[in-house]
Amino acid sequence: MGYINALTGLRGAAAFIVFVSHCSNWQMLPGALGNGFGQIGVMLFFILSGFLMGHLYLNKEMTAENVKLYLVSRVGRIFPLYIALILLSVLISTTIYPAFHYYITDPDIVFRALFFIDAPFEFWTIPVEVQFYFAFIIFWLLYARNTGFALLGAFIALTTVPSIILFVKLGYVPAIFSSYSLPFFVGIATAINYSRICASRLWKSIAAYCAIPSLIALFLTLPAIRADAGWVLADDFFVRTWADPINWLVVYSIFFCAMLNVKSFSFLNTRPFVVLGEISFGFYLIHYPILKIVHSMNVPQPLQFITSFVVVTVLAWLSYTYFEQPVNRFIRRKLAAPSRGPAIGRVGYKAV
Repeated sequence: MGYINALTGLRGAAAFIVFVSHCSNWQMLPGALGNGFGQIGVMLFFILSGFLMGHLYLNKEMTAENVKLYLVSRVGRIFPLYIALILLSVLISTTIYPAFHYYITDPDIVFRALFFIDAPFEFWTIPVEVQFYFAFIIFWLLYARNTGFALLGAFIALTTVPSIILFVKLGYVPAIFSSYSLPFFVGIATAINYSRICASRLWKSIAAYCAIPSLIALFLTLPAIRADAGWVLADDFFVRTWADPINWLVVYSIFFCAMLNVKSFSFLNTRPFVVLGEISFGFYLIHYPILKIVHSMNVPQPLQFITSFVVVTVLAWLSYTYFEQPVNRFIRRKLAAPSRGPAIGRVGYKAV
């Protein structure tokens, strides 16, 4: 299947988009870069996750051993840092710094977060991701049995039902996988057709011509700009970001061009973007508390963005190098079968 380096860089770009959006919300950058721009980064994260799962596993035989390796890989990558930060946030909130951004003290919230039901603050995306991992096993089973696209389509449609029911009862869209299943399955569908797309001169030509326009469109159609101009479907935040076809067109176009590694996107293969992609998980989870701390300190406003970025990047790199990777290797060594082949998580692109 090969190593798609540009998608690691795109993951780094997605993390940077979320960071820029939150900096904008704290007046460190122009306001047009906030108020919904971060959702573009999260969309890219979810599409990339769906693509990675499909790219790595759908062509593998669905055996108990392969499912075990899949689960071990997912647990080793996601669980340690997420759980550590949840518990650390509880400790800081209750004993050290009550003004901490991740203020978590309610036992019910802690329970729901640790069991991946839902989570507060920027943690919200992680239960969504983990719930997708379990939904993917069912999709993998159906796909492996050649059940046909009609049944696969029915399963995809059914994944949206829980959030629809909860929306009727709660009056808002809950932060669960059901509400965000579409980008994951878009990524999976692309992975299923990846070989055919790569073999098509037409698709490569389309991607080459669309690359620069998609980047231009990304900044000309920022959610905040269109919201101020009234060019949105509704005032509701979820609708004007996740239900907006313009956002989807721009996001998928950027993902598609990066997947085909078009020349115009060669910057995604550069070391800064690739490194940021490798450390993107920690970068995403750590960045917001650092933004608030830097903003509250006596740091000149023009330097707040740079200071925050440097501190977050260093902390994320330290986390990735000295915590995430060692713990990930330990979990795989202890839980995965000794007879397994090359580590599944290293196939495809990094930042798994």
